[in-house]
Amino acid sequence: MTLRSDVPLLDVQDLHTVFRTEEGEAAAVDGVSFLLGQGETLGIVGESGCGKSVTSLSIMRLIPSPPGRIASGRVLFEGKDILRLPEDEMRSIRGNEISMIFQEPMTCLNPVFTCGYQVAEAVELHQELPWKEAFARAEGMLRMVSIPLPEKRAREYPHQLSGGMRQRVMIAMALSCRPKILIADEPTTALDVTIQAQILDLMRDLKEEFGTAIILVTHNLGVISEMAERVLVMYAGKVMEEASVEALFDSPKHPYTQGLLGCVPKLHGHGRRLDTIEGVVPGLLRMPSGCRFNPRCPLAADVCYKKEPPMEEVGDGRRVACWLYAGEAAGEARAVSIAWPQGTGHEVTCLSSDDGKKVPLITVRDVRKYFPVERGLFSRVTQYVKAVDGVSFTVHHGETLGIVGESGCGKTTLAKVILRLTEASGGEVFFEGQNVFDLSEKGMRRMRREMQMVFQDPFASLDPRLTVGSIVGEPLEVHRVGAKRERIGRVRHLLDVVGLSPDHANRFAHEFSGGQRQRIGIARALALNPKLVVCDEPVSALDISIQSQILNLLKDLQSEFGLTYFFIAHDLAVVKYVSDRVGVMYLGKIVEMSERRGLYENPMHPYTRALMSAIPVPDPRLERERITLEGDVPSPVNLPSGCRFHGRCPHVKSLCREAEPVLAEALPGHWVACHLANLD
Repeated sequence: MTLRSDVPLLDVQDLHTVFRTEEGEAAAVDGVSFLLGQGETLGIVGESGCGKSVTSLSIMRLIPSPPGRIASGRVLFEGKDILRLPEDEMRSIRGNEISMIFQEPMTCLNPVFTCGYQVAEAVELHQELPWKEAFARAEGMLRMVSIPLPEKRAREYPHQLSGGMRQRVMIAMALSCRPKILIADEPTTALDVTIQAQILDLMRDLKEEFGTAIILVTHNLGVISEMAERVLVMYAGKVMEEASVEALFDSPKHPYTQGLLGCVPKLHGHGRRLDTIEGVVPGLLRMPSGCRFNPRCPLAADVCYKKEPPMEEVGDGRRVACWLYAGEAAGEARAVSIAWPQGTGHEVTCLSSDDGKKVPLITVRDVRKYFPVERGLFSRVTQYVKAVDGVSFTVHHGETLGIVGESGCGKTTLAKVILRLTEASGGEVFFEGQNVFDLSEKGMRRMRREMQMVFQDPFASLDPRLTVGSIVGEPLEVHRVGAKRERIGRVRHLLDVVGLSPDHANRFAHEFSGGQRQRIGIARALALNPKLVVCDEPVSALDISIQSQILNLLKDLQSEFGLTYFFIAHDLAVVKYVSDRVGVMYLGKIVEMSERRGLYENPMHPYTRALMSAIPVPDPRLERERITLEGDVPSPVNLPSGCRFHGRCPHVKSLCREAEPVLAEALPGHWVACHLANLD
């Protein structure tokens, strides 16, 4: 049961953390203050570089020194200032009474020790138990966090577990000593939506069982909506707003909070154009004068550029650092309707032939991609990884087809097969009636002018040795399009089209933010005026504010140039915003495909329903029934018999285990591969 108390468990007062650089000291955390009650969940949100993680590490006294140091402030844990404690006393608190879950479990777990050993080590150290009892406690904790076969998994190494199970090991380690405070720093960022839902449910259950208070650091407003009771919104090292989760989502006060909420694609509701917050978080050494948000704020007045706003109480326990609510400017400002400027949405209409029928640009027929598994001294092929196994669909001119599914379902492999970046094991792909698989190397080179790709990681996909101008202009040079002067002009025009300055052509990729680098990747993809652009998770690595800019840009470019998109993502809300039709993949097969409205209003496959129910929705008052999928996606080497989803399906019948369902048209334009498609 959750514990409550009027006495704060944690009291952070005017915390300042700085990092020494060649240009001077940079304040990553600049005067942060907040309270954490017993059994409470406090969410901390904001873009990358806003100081969320540094605040958490400062509480744990894990700031690397040098170059970092906690310059001033107090962190009172049960009335004791832990910033002033000797290191040996702090070690007895760290991991014992205050624990932390880090963002990337693979880099935080020691690869040379078993998972059980690492959990037992913390128990032995802090609880002073004999090793046998500590290891038994470790196995019990692994069982408690729902790891299957905990006795077996305890003796396995981190690389032998999936991402979701590694994160569960981190949670087991953090909770093994029954801490009073759990700090979770982006605990679900790298996980699929279904695994994320399992982890959030687990944290919620364990909080109720142990009465643990949680500080949840994330950029996902849906996660905050489901988990938190109070929320801090941080920007450029400072707290901009604090409120209860209901008050924050119902009526955000600070323009930055309003902007963040407007950037989120909605799974439920109308498809208006997303709000955007132009620009990026300022560098720590180049903070603007006055309010730090003023360069990006559409409501900034003269006072915002001159003086930094104080944190003001605005009723109901809310605090806001904005001149609209503070000082002499507050009287006039409160009379102004505070609302983030909103754009108007637009729908992309598919191009049609003379007889009114939609024209297929891409036709995919029974495409398969099997990877051989070789074993033994002579590398004999013993099995096959069936990454893509009999996929068929069409994509029409001017249409966006979205493909969703968990990691390992074959989405990216399918895209690479369509572009012939990897050779298919079978099937056919027709581009405007021409079989792509039959083309010679020379013919395929010509075809690549019509098919381009935007990659998931905007930094890894750009050559660090080339200037932006060379990166964007390289396709023009490879395909010998135009003279040198014409190519330079084309590059400058493309940079302008994607919202960058033509003068950026002489700079290198590392000099840009993540969102700007993705714009460079989009400009490169558009260089040859392609008809088809494959977008492979193009926004999953970006902050929500940058994500909205890129999604709006993709829709604008589609409207302007008549582009056709093959859009891959695991976020169904993002896919809903950009797509005309959506296909759901599971273990190499399409299990459901429909026009956007039909799929989201009437999902027919149990897997699709589970995916939708698992998405955190940024609305704390919305109550939904959660469909929990147990376990991870099975190995594509040892596929289940019958329906590939039956091992995780809550509605499984004997028929599902015996016969594989066929993708059939259950309703006009709505295809589903399920024996129980009409299940209520």
